[in-house]
Amino acid sequence: MQVHTQTVILMISMIYLVIHSAVWFALSEQRNSQVRLWSLSGLLSGMAVACLSMRGTVSEFVFIYPGQVLMVLGNAGHCLALRMFFDKVSLRSRWFYAISSVAFLGLIIGGYEAGVPEGYLEVLYFGFYALILIDYGLMGYWLKSGRRSLGCDLLMITGLGLSFTQAFRAIGVAVDLENQGIYAMTPDQAVMLAGQMIFIPLANIGFLRIFLEAREERRLRAERELAVTEARRFLLSRHQAELQHLLREREEIIRQLTLSNKTAAMGALVASLAHELNQPLCSIR
Repeated sequence: MQVHTQTVILMISMIYLVIHSAVWFALSEQRNSQVRLWSLSGLLSGMAVACLSMRGTVSEFVFIYPGQVLMVLGNAGHCLALRMFFDKVSLRSRWFYAISSVAFLGLIIGGYEAGVPEGYLEVLYFGFYALILIDYGLMGYWLKSGRRSLGCDLLMITGLGLSFTQAFRAIGVAVDLENQGIYAMTPDQAVMLAGQMIFIPLANIGFLRIFLEAREERRLRAERELAVTEARRFLLSRHQAELQHLLREREEIIRQLTLSNKTAAMGALVASLAHELNQPLCSIR
């Protein structure tokens, strides 16, 4: 048993567990489902890597079944958490991750149970993740459109880096199927392990940056909407005051007109009475 390689893989599992636990606790006050999904997925991946690092110490059942299932669930959860930065996670995306995960598990576990040589299963394993991890880079690219964001850049770098290191490992195993052991410290193994240790922290930093930037954008948008609402309320109150003033002026004008009409009517009545009294007085005179 090559303890050195297994120790490095175990260290990678600790990186998963520590970083995702830190993200969970750092953002626990947010009570956000996206943060919980991202952190829980990372914890599942960390437990999977721990299982995959202890072959020979744990049973083959633990190495194959929990190791592969937890890794698939963790990766799918990470991708779904990243897609939650968009308006919503489409049903097509959910079906894609579900079908691809079930198909991969069926092939890897079915091949193991059927006695397929481990070299072929390793090529399948690393080839699958080389393809699926491109999604990190694609989502970073899509999120970056229309805005500048270090988090999106880090996601794109993570996607390309993880995909490249997994593909390099798959090619290295395929070139030497017979002589490579699962823990052999070959150049392709070293590149893959180094990629895990570098890009997993970068992925979490990218997620945090995008999450905090999105939260800040929502806060600024809410403040702008509040300012617009306050401005509208002020204008409405001013218009109401102006309307009340106009209504008072209207009432005053109506009152003045009413008084004027009464005065005019009184004058006409007095003139009429004077005329009526003047005629008989003139005749008597």
